[in-house]
Amino acid sequence: MTAKRILAAAFSIGLLAAVAPLRGDDGSASKFQIRLYGGLSYLSGGDVNDGVGGFFHNFTDVAHLYGDPVNGGFNAAHLGMSFGGDFIFQITPHFGIGVGAGYIQASKESSIIETGNVPEALTAKAAFNALPIKLGAFFSYPLGPSVDIHINVGGGYYIAKMAAMLQSVDIAFGSYASDTEAIANGFGFQGGVGFDFRIVSNVFLFIETQGQIANFGGFKGTSTLSIAGGQSNSRTGKLYYWEEKLLTGTYPGISVVATIPPSDSKYYIVREAKVSFNGGQLVVGILFKI
Repeated sequence: MTAKRILAAAFSIGLLAAVAPLRGDDGSASKFQIRLYGGLSYLSGGDVNDGVGGFFHNFTDVAHLYGDPVNGGFNAAHLGMSFGGDFIFQITPHFGIGVGAGYIQASKESSIIETGNVPEALTAKAAFNALPIKLGAFFSYPLGPSVDIHINVGGGYYIAKMAAMLQSVDIAFGSYASDTEAIANGFGFQGGVGFDFRIVSNVFLFIETQGQIANFGGFKGTSTLSIAGGQSNSRTGKLYYWEEKLLTGTYPGISVVATIPPSDSKYYIVREAKVSFNGGQLVVGILFKI
């Protein structure tokens, strides 16, 4: 299920919960709720994956052009971990307003080896993470004496970071490494749907499917190129994405540059890079009703 569908379903269920009759609890209704959770995440990555992947696809195509075999390939960064928590003020037994924070990330390392007359190895790692600070509406409705269904929808402010590492080892021409790190802040929307299972009176175990739409640019940082023998060159600026026309085709690239890359017959679609946190999480957690 995509993030957009999760948000649409969460909104629909929330409307039903908001107009549903109140639950007849034996004791007094809780005034606050605290949620703590963790699980797995799947994130798009956007230009981070495309830019790092462009190096690999160019490497492979050039090797094939000269008839050299290659082993390995590019693996995009999508899978990672997710953690978070929410503090919810209950306005009614079925509706509350909450604030929270979380952590989502994804990373993946790839490698490829050209085994021709001049062997060369290429390795790379794409990684990105965000700390969303969230404000949302929380709805719940009982399905039975010990099970509730819940949904939440809201917005978030994302404090994000990306990193891309590229290293090439060439027997004939030596080795080099490129490291890029950049940070940015942006806004997004999130939602979740799940079930609460009562453990004891005011403690629940819950499972939840979450999704978010958060895709933004404005990343600033540093790219450093290191060459065998100790030479290095660093540049600070904005993170850019472009597509470059090379010998075997047109390939995407991503790097921090001090000035905007030239837009001419060699470069296409020159723009600020965007990191996409669009995706979802499957988490389990503990809910405390106070």
